[in-house]
Amino acid sequence: MSQAIAFNHWLKSRRTALDLTQWDLADRVGCSREAIQKIESGTRRPSRQIAELLIACLEIPPAERPALVRWARLGPEAAPSELPLVAASSSTAALIESAESAPPSNLPAPLTSLIGRDEAVEAVRRSLLRDEVRLLTLVGPPGIGKTRLGIAVAARLAEHFRDGVHFVALDTVNDTRLVITTIANSLGLKPNVKQPVAEAVAGYLHDKHLLLVLDNFEQVLDAGSEVLQLLSACPNSKVLVTSREPLHAYGECRFRVPPLELPDRQHLSDPDVLAGLASIVLFLQRAQARKPDWTLTPVNAGTIADICLHLDGLPLAIELAAARIEELSPEQILAGLGDRLKLLRADLRYLPPRQQTLRGAIDWSYHLLTLGERTLFRRLSAFVGGCNLAAVQAVCNAHQDLPFEPQAGITALSSKSLLYRETGVEDEPRWRMLESIREYARERLESSGEAPEIHRLQAEYYAMLAETFRAHLDGPEELPWLDCLDQDHDNLRAALDWAIAQSLTEIALRLSTAAWPFWWRRGYVSEGRRWLNAVLSLPGDGVADLLRAKAFHAAGALARVQSDFDSAKQFHQQALILRRRVGDHKGIAASLNSLGIPLMFEGHYAEAEVLFQESLNAYRELGLKAPALMPLNNLAVTVMYQGDYERAQQLHEEALGLYRELQDRQGMAGSLGNLGDVLRYQGNYARARQVLEESLSIFREARSKQDIAITLDSLARVDLATGHIDCAVLALAESLTLNREVGDKMAIADNLEGLAAAICAQADRLQTLDASICAAVRWLAAADRLRGAIGSPRSPTECAEVDRVVAQLRDQLTPDTFRVEWCHGETMSAQQAVEEALAHLEQTA
Repeated sequence: MSQAIAFNHWLKSRRTALDLTQWDLADRVGCSREAIQKIESGTRRPSRQIAELLIACLEIPPAERPALVRWARLGPEAAPSELPLVAASSSTAALIESAESAPPSNLPAPLTSLIGRDEAVEAVRRSLLRDEVRLLTLVGPPGIGKTRLGIAVAARLAEHFRDGVHFVALDTVNDTRLVITTIANSLGLKPNVKQPVAEAVAGYLHDKHLLLVLDNFEQVLDAGSEVLQLLSACPNSKVLVTSREPLHAYGECRFRVPPLELPDRQHLSDPDVLAGLASIVLFLQRAQARKPDWTLTPVNAGTIADICLHLDGLPLAIELAAARIEELSPEQILAGLGDRLKLLRADLRYLPPRQQTLRGAIDWSYHLLTLGERTLFRRLSAFVGGCNLAAVQAVCNAHQDLPFEPQAGITALSSKSLLYRETGVEDEPRWRMLESIREYARERLESSGEAPEIHRLQAEYYAMLAETFRAHLDGPEELPWLDCLDQDHDNLRAALDWAIAQSLTEIALRLSTAAWPFWWRRGYVSEGRRWLNAVLSLPGDGVADLLRAKAFHAAGALARVQSDFDSAKQFHQQALILRRRVGDHKGIAASLNSLGIPLMFEGHYAEAEVLFQESLNAYRELGLKAPALMPLNNLAVTVMYQGDYERAQQLHEEALGLYRELQDRQGMAGSLGNLGDVLRYQGNYARARQVLEESLSIFREARSKQDIAITLDSLARVDLATGHIDCAVLALAESLTLNREVGDKMAIADNLEGLAAAICAQADRLQTLDASICAAVRWLAAADRLRGAIGSPRSPTECAEVDRVVAQLRDQLTPDTFRVEWCHGETMSAQQAVEEALAHLEQTA
């Protein structure tokens, strides 16, 4: 035996004798755990410095250290005469003797490195070292890397088992009766004809202290009882199993193999951040194996991160994607993931078919399912982003044709690692598929002929869900229902997309008219407008006028949110015409109120006030107390814009009292925000702050983006008036960021004007005075242009505030400089002004 090998074994034995893990020794030496692993495996020789540190950390007497360092460094070339110096210590000699008789192992030697599994290896290793753990199963979906993890764990544990570890591959065994025979053959046993094989194996292992690794057990699960009998007969041995499904055996300990660590969507293009993530490292190493000069750069980093995210951190899928780097660019690979089952294949003929393609890996699991499980599996592919039990029942078992209860089927598929459980709103269980598995299931659904019916049932279910949400709007249960729709937003999208593609106008209208308040409250305004425009372009034959009127109303409301006042008025006029045609008096009142809002923001206060009053009277005549609060609030705002603050305060306080009585928290928050504005205009800043903060708290709880942004802007104005400039800037920056996301142009103009006022207020302490003053002029000009484009003038009070800021800015600059900066600002788009403002704030923070 070569000296390098002997030192390697001695090192491992000495470390074990001192009860140190590779991690422990690496920490003491100051190197990586991988370095220790390579030295102990004999694939790397330590440097002199590392050798000296190793010997010192292993508590060797100083007199013996030089000889051991030479032994570690010289390897096979070392003269035999140096060995007695090492053996001079009886303890050292004993360690060398035990090392050279290392426990046997038949573990396969991996051809590539294991990436991102250090924590998992250590967790499983520690579990198997516990006395009470005799059987441990590594469980996970196809392609997650169970076999590789099992081999790595077994390699780490070999030194702890006197008789080593033994690996048994079961991937080619389909008959449960042959499992024990396969184990016997792997152990080299030849039982005589009179002795049962199980008895022979148990007899051989009875006195052994051995770890038995059974790989790919999922297709022979019924042999689990024989494994338990074997463990009972062999008290000193343990079994490590890899399987897509647990054995469901008494005493079994399970470890679910997780996906590799994925990028944070907030840092998708930073190579320095990405380079430390396991999924990215795996892609990088496997790509470089095919194309050595390929590397991660700022240009391709975001695309590689997207690829790993799309592949759910599934190691097999990532490896197969990386293997395509020879013929495809990262962008082409990402684009090809729309048909990932076709794209993700390898030309490695020596691998079993199930490892050469992603489809092959999932095929293996699919063919182990019962017919009923296959039916549920393919139907579940209709869900995007997961689902709860009620959705499964409504969509997958609507005709009661499954041979089991849906919960039993879900449990079975979860056990087989084809579904995984999540916790939804109010801790309700939800189940979802990894996207690669869902695509496979979707192919199966399409080929089954069931797809049209399943998609119809899905659209019906989510229309019903959205309508139920609509019924809870503006009530005490609004928040959990908003959260419910948020978690099922992808399913809503899928249902709408299908209904529009099939020209199913009625169901598309039901979905969109019920969902629009959700789109508004949660900031999906642009998306909601796109859906409604698509739905309203569908043929309307046979569709009730009332339903189309609701869609026009929804489209108008979302258009108004984005300050598209012309479109808003057109949509609301259409809704009003249809509602008058069918005599929908409640709907007429709603349309009158909605028509008044864009007129109010356009500065047509008298016309708006007439419409709000007419709407208020109509609701009161119908005896509808809650809906009447909408025109009451808007009437108060119109009065405020015209400068009658006393009357506006009275109307807002009346509305607030009624909202509190109805326990309508969203209405309360809106009313508080409006009251805060009136109090601010009156100079009552202390009370204004109090009611605005209460309003903001409710809106934050509901995650209502547009309302949060508007309230932050109002609070910033209070901060400016009371000298809290830094607080004002922070509030305006957050408000502007949210308004950019929502697309509220009028609110963006408000933010830009507020930021200009903030710069004026802190002019005496700005280090970059000229640059900041010039920026403020540009933002005011951009806001002016934006207001002109959307037709939203300032109220008289707002005009006075802006005029005061403009005068201060003129005092800070020469007339020519002011004129140049103002002209520059007038050429800026809203997006350019927003980006410049946020960048400026970040630089001067």
